[in-house]
Amino acid sequence: METRIGVIIVLYRSKEQNFQTLVGCSGIDVILVDNTPGRNLSISGKNVYYISLKENNGVATAQNIGIEKARELGCTYLVFFDQDSMITSDYIDRMQAEYKRLKNFYSTLAVLGPTVVNRDTGQKYKTVDEEVVHGCRIVPALISSGSFYEMSVLNRIGKMEDQLFIDGVDFEWCWRAGAKGYICAITQRVELYHKVGQNDFTFMGYPVIISAPVRYYYQYRNFLWLVRRSYVPLKWKIRTGIRKIVEIGILSFYPKSKNRLDIVKNIFRGIRDGILYNNWVK
Repeated sequence: METRIGVIIVLYRSKEQNFQTLVGCSGIDVILVDNTPGRNLSISGKNVYYISLKENNGVATAQNIGIEKARELGCTYLVFFDQDSMITSDYIDRMQAEYKRLKNFYSTLAVLGPTVVNRDTGQKYKTVDEEVVHGCRIVPALISSGSFYEMSVLNRIGKMEDQLFIDGVDFEWCWRAGAKGYICAITQRVELYHKVGQNDFTFMGYPVIISAPVRYYYQYRNFLWLVRRSYVPLKWKIRTGIRKIVEIGILSFYPKSKNRLDIVKNIFRGIRDGILYNNWVK
């Protein structure tokens, strides 16, 4: 039976097409799920499937629709990408080889992520300081872009949580996997060039990532939803809670924080809804 890999890319007002290196590749199905309101593109390619949602349903829902399409196509593995990640022609093969190699050491491997490199600076993004064993780090959670999944494992853990919409979707899935006895790993042998946020700067040695103003609504709301859950690591709750408090001060007053008023408004809207609407607590 041929191994098929579903590559799911969520689009939102994107202009660049980062999947071109995968068009026509044997054993790969490229699934594009478009969250752009009112858009319906004409995209061709014998292994490319374009799904227009006509409105922004969020990353989680778009990924879940992509998962269903991959299941329909008979895909045995999945890879998620953000629309701005740089995808090389050999990336999928290398991640598949790494996943299979590490499964020999870790039978409960749920997801394998790459080492993520800032595409603007060439610097690797810092991760949890875990020991490198067998060429990888075992981590509590990792970002979805570039991550490699086995469909049978994803079926057991479940799909992404639609209600989170965007921020924390990938981490929540990893923590849920951990609660079911699985592990997540980041390989040191495959890199992905990617950009987290729109911009970043350092304030007194403290790294600050600048996102679109609306993202702060989801970041703060979802933090308050996730902090109530028993399977979310205590260290993350404490560390992220402190960072969120510090972040409010930096983003409110530091001159490099553009759109400060919109950012602050979204932060406090997120805090309000995170406190008032807790019907998604698990």
